[in-house]
Amino acid sequence: METFEDKKTYAVYSEFGLSSEAGKYKLSAKGYSGDAGDQLIKHNDQMFAADDADNNSHSTYCCACSHRGGWWFIDCYYANLNGKYYYKHDTFPSNPVGIYWSGLATSFRYVAMKLH
Repeated sequence: METFEDKKTYAVYSEFGLSSEAGKYKLSAKGYSGDAGDQLIKHNDQMFAADDADNNSHSTYCCACSHRGGWWFIDCYYANLNGKYYYKHDTFPSNPVGIYWSGLATSFRYVAMKLH
């Protein structure tokens, strides 16, 4: 992840996987290392949710609808790398709908999720 202030940070998971379509692509992320903070641990064992498949753990609120993208939501999230892209730092709202990683209260210029 890279901020608009040129700060680079990362999170690596030694185990990362998704269940099948029948399991609604439940997330499994374990074995964190890095300097960004382990925010996926809070999303662990959550099903993938989108505006047309509201599989989040919040019983009365469509997180994917409000936060503009699919993710493994949990009340609604601590991390969301599929959020809206803001073109500069100062457009990031106090209630984040953008690309977000809790503990790093900023919008990001660049993020990547990579599998080895």
